[in-house]
Amino acid sequence: MIIGIVIVAAVYTLLNVYLAWRYTPFIRAVIPKLKFWWVAVVFAVLGCSYVLPSCLPMWGWVRIAGAIGCYWMGFFAYSMLFFCVLEIVRRLVMRRLSEKGRGKYQVISAGVVLLLCTLLIIGGRMHAQDIEKINYDITLEKNWDGPPLKVALLSDVHLGHINGEKRMEQIVEAVNAEQADLVCIAGDLFDSSYEGVRNPKRIAELIGMIESKYGVFLCWGNHDAGTGFADMKELIKKTGVHILEDEIFTIEGVCTIAGRRDSAPIGSQGSDRRELGKISEMSQGEEPLLVLDHRPSNAEEYENVDLVMSGHTHAGQVFPFNLLTRLSEKFNYGYYTTEKGVPVIVTSGIGTWGPPLRIGTDSELAIIQLHGK
Repeated sequence: MIIGIVIVAAVYTLLNVYLAWRYTPFIRAVIPKLKFWWVAVVFAVLGCSYVLPSCLPMWGWVRIAGAIGCYWMGFFAYSMLFFCVLEIVRRLVMRRLSEKGRGKYQVISAGVVLLLCTLLIIGGRMHAQDIEKINYDITLEKNWDGPPLKVALLSDVHLGHINGEKRMEQIVEAVNAEQADLVCIAGDLFDSSYEGVRNPKRIAELIGMIESKYGVFLCWGNHDAGTGFADMKELIKKTGVHILEDEIFTIEGVCTIAGRRDSAPIGSQGSDRRELGKISEMSQGEEPLLVLDHRPSNAEEYENVDLVMSGHTHAGQVFPFNLLTRLSEKFNYGYYTTEKGVPVIVTSGIGTWGPPLRIGTDSELAIIQLHGK
């Protein structure tokens, strides 16, 4: 594990040095005396800044460095993408250019990439702050004569040194505007580090302000784990939110909600995920059985369930990764039905992980209307 992390860090650092080399012609056109290695060191440091919050105490400058590192991840990814495209163009046109022309091409192309990446980071950050509402209307396959049920589903808030109090205020306002019967949080409320949450007391107050007729229910995601898990759990206990750890909660005459631990958490979640059979045996009533499971890849496990609600994929979060997740994830985003006939809704998440950007996807709150036959 440690060796793998070291290798990934080394490769990432080297790729940042490569970016420094590609950007240096443009930077030296602006600052002629600047040496390549100065640029390389700055790029390498910016690349490494993302991991500082996981290695050092959460001092003020460490928070700032971690936030810069998150933005830099987006800048790095798009710079690499654009330079890969330009490398193909370079091989096609360079032979036709004079030596002077080649130098101009390197300067201009680097400047264009810098401009495009900067615009994408600004636009992607602004779009990530917006909360889109998407509606689902589902008729359950169960002969159930209970009242229609309005469920507000959110996931992947990733509270930490990027998403904090201001974001949580936006989320609470958006959820409360819907006056939902149930509010369901499908995991990854936290971003791995409890220390990254700047003002836990205020965050707890805000979560406790979420309004619903029958309550707020939460299952854990893969990032809700690790050394700070006990503190994460303690914070949620103060809010009145129902934590479902391979447990069910029955609202008489309305529905039964089952919530699962994550199937592959990044660290400990107190105990291992229970077998599915033991969860199913707990459900006795005629009410619809709803399941909160962070990973949609687990949906095929379920049968005799009326709805599975998940997150985790972020729908790819940023282009072109949204195209990749469409190909790699069976249940990537939206409404599906499993081979066993179980309806599944996968939300793209209301927050962000890594680069705090949304490009080609939305930060969303899913509103689900459930009806009986």
